[in-house]
Amino acid sequence: MFAAKKEKVLTVTITNSPTEERWILQGRLGWPWVNQLRGDWRNARRTTEARRCIVDLNGVTFIDKIGKRMLRVMAIQGAQFATSDTRMKHVLENLTEIDDAVSQTAPERTLEHPPSAPRSLLLPQQSGNAVSE
Repeated sequence: MFAAKKEKVLTVTITNSPTEERWILQGRLGWPWVNQLRGDWRNARRTTEARRCIVDLNGVTFIDKIGKRMLRVMAIQGAQFATSDTRMKHVLENLTEIDDAVSQTAPERTLEHPPSAPRSLLLPQQSGNAVSE
């Protein structure tokens, strides 16, 4: 009688330690939920810039263009990503390829442009876990 309703939200869980801030994203990383993530990110990063930030993407079920842009912003601001999903790894690899294309065609960057994303956005994996501690 009732069909199972597909979950269409993004859940963000943030845990803190003295040296690390961990974001766990679950659900759909797309409009309109990216707007809430963007606000949460701005607020949290103002107070925790000195700590390492790890974003766990294992629970992300969908990502659109706006979600990819948000990951790019997070990477530029120092986030490292953890995922065991092959498709998500491909998305993250394409974020760094944008830098390669820009650096080959553009002359020197000025201070108005954001810095490049780190070359390796993914954390190393050990024992099949997405994030090693």
